[in-house]
Amino acid sequence: MNSLILSLWQNIYPFLIIFVLILINGFFVAAEFSLIGTPKVAMEKLSQEGNQTAKKISHILENSKLQDKYIATSQLGITLASLGLGMYGEYTIAQWIIFLFDVINMTKSVATIHGIATVASIVLLSYMHVVIGEMLPKSIALQNTQRLSLIITPLMLLIQTIFYPLVWIFHGLGSILVKAIGIDRHEENSETYHTSEELQFIVKESREGGMIEENSANLIQELLEFGESIAEEVMVPRVRLIGIALGANHLDLIETIYMNTFNRYPIYDKDIDHIIGFIHIKDLLQKIIDQSSITMKDVRDVHYISKNISLNKVFSILRNTNTQIAVIVDDYGGTDGIITMEDIFKEVGG
Repeated sequence: MNSLILSLWQNIYPFLIIFVLILINGFFVAAEFSLIGTPKVAMEKLSQEGNQTAKKISHILENSKLQDKYIATSQLGITLASLGLGMYGEYTIAQWIIFLFDVINMTKSVATIHGIATVASIVLLSYMHVVIGEMLPKSIALQNTQRLSLIITPLMLLIQTIFYPLVWIFHGLGSILVKAIGIDRHEENSETYHTSEELQFIVKESREGGMIEENSANLIQELLEFGESIAEEVMVPRVRLIGIALGANHLDLIETIYMNTFNRYPIYDKDIDHIIGFIHIKDLLQKIIDQSSITMKDVRDVHYISKNISLNKVFSILRNTNTQIAVIVDDYGGTDGIITMEDIFKEVGG
């Protein structure tokens, strides 16, 4: 019994080493993605407040060569951990599975058992490597870039110093390949762009510092948020739509404008799920004066879009097609709502 426990422990212990290698792989993945996603403006602010780690991170973010070395350090760690998993992990897990087969007295040929163990070890190791060693740390890093970079960077810089010869080789080979495909990474040729979050942070700091007025800051914030909004957030939903049926007579039109005060009304054929265009209020009034019904000649064009299109794109579509209304269709081709130029301007102007 004791020998069985000892044998079991001897098989579990290497498995713990494999798990540590996966965690090491995850650490370097998180290090790379947390630095890449760290807002420069936030680091500069922390630097001004005296945070030494933030100063180092800011220096790295401002220098393309330092970024490359940091990424080379990360890739070196990922490569070594992956090699360790491949060389040590696959064999160890396979032996562990073979040991379990021996425990349950599996009556198969040695070749079959070894084949099953090899395939199972590759599948299990690949799953743990991808999920725990890649996807999970990447997701955590992208959601906590600033905090993680402040924690990880000092250790990464220490590792970079210890393994500098290998980092130098990685960085050198990478630079040669980058230059070979015509990409220039020199600082003087690099352009800096700010993310929407960084721009909002700049506006917030400028407003609090008295550099821009409250109204101007609010307008800029609304413009930045406008770029992130989608049609669904601004549209007039189906339940609030007031449409007019194709063929409606002047009495129907009088009732419609008496109950509502819109400038434009969607025109539908059969039901609201079949909007074919729209009519302007001035044309509607003329129809009432003439005591005539709505015909296809009175219908102006609309554009059909999905609910997930950004407001920027909706605005461009309406402007380029000289259309005032876009109909938002659902997954089945029915009407989800409508959006007009006025709705977009209201969103920007608050």
